[in-house]
Amino acid sequence: MEKRLALSLMLTVACSDEGGAEEAATSGLEPSQNVSTLSLADQTTWCRWATELEFARLTPQAQCEPEAVLGTDTQANCEASRNACIADYEATRDEERTSRLDSCGRPEIDADCTVTVAQLDACVNDTLSVYEKLGAGLSCGDRNPDRTGFVEPKSCDGIPSGCFPSG
Repeated sequence: MEKRLALSLMLTVACSDEGGAEEAATSGLEPSQNVSTLSLADQTTWCRWATELEFARLTPQAQCEPEAVLGTDTQANCEASRNACIADYEATRDEERTSRLDSCGRPEIDADCTVTVAQLDACVNDTLSVYEKLGAGLSCGDRNPDRTGFVEPKSCDGIPSGCFPSG
């Protein structure tokens, strides 16, 4: 599970192509509100929304294929790594989701954070879109993947990890 390319909303590592034509999900909180002024209940709401969105959108393929392709040297090793990751993901998915949702009751946001709810919502949506595309765009048959295009989505630029309500 540690090796899985798990999306951490506090650490976004993704491709530069962000978002798509589909409408972005929102947390339902006031978009213009500064996240440092969110109540504990609203921080928990945001954290739970982001966690549920991640688990709804990211497939085992999107979680495991990129790491296997980029972290192995042969197709056989890639397939073994991917298959082990998918098996682990499927075996622990519900437990991991529950654990992450439970940890949302203890969020802490840096008091000096100046980003809005809308900015965090956009960053999460764009990051998930990138992971979905990354998972769909790589396969173990590709032994020469482009390893140079990994950057945060522009919507995440300048958002410190301490601004994300997470447990």
